[in-house]
Amino acid sequence: MPIHKHLTPNDTTTIYLWELTESEKELHSGIVLTPHCESRLSQMRSSIHRKGFLGVRQLLKKAGYAPHNLLYDTMGKPYLSDERFISISHSFKFVAVAISTQEVGIDLEKERAKIQIIAPKFLHPSECAQLSSDRTLTTSWCIKEAAYKLMGQKGLSFLNHIRIANCQSNHPITTVQTGAEFVKLKNWVYHWPNYSCALALKK
Repeated sequence: MPIHKHLTPNDTTTIYLWELTESEKELHSGIVLTPHCESRLSQMRSSIHRKGFLGVRQLLKKAGYAPHNLLYDTMGKPYLSDERFISISHSFKFVAVAISTQEVGIDLEKERAKIQIIAPKFLHPSECAQLSSDRTLTTSWCIKEAAYKLMGQKGLSFLNHIRIANCQSNHPITTVQTGAEFVKLKNWVYHWPNYSCALALKK
């Protein structure tokens, strides 16, 4: 697995980002999946999804964790057995894992023209009205998805509950409304050809 980026946005957080160039057989090599992982893998029909699943487990190995160290809470949010926080994302040929002592969310997406069609469904009219390119819209989606993953609460609406400020900055601020509470998150934004990525940590 050739490393694409190894990022440390702050002293408590590391992002491992890799490009998948191997076959499924190669990605399965050197890791021992739990019976639950093997069952999940066998149910995936898409080769892209299977490679992404295995790629995440290879990244965990690079970070010093075995597949059984990755657990999920009742809401489906992942965490590590040593109580550190983790967030996972994969899109086409890239996979990303963020590990932190803080609650964390990460999302990466391939930039595609269809984002123009769905943008009104996740961006409020008053929010980042100047955004128009596939990249800026995809980045906004990544920021909101990262916030959603960090919060780990079902029922949050990208359109109604998650708002972005300072959209053009490398560190946008996201406000998440959960009932009567408002939570502020700081974001780190990354780009490389045809892909956008965003990390969220509590401000």
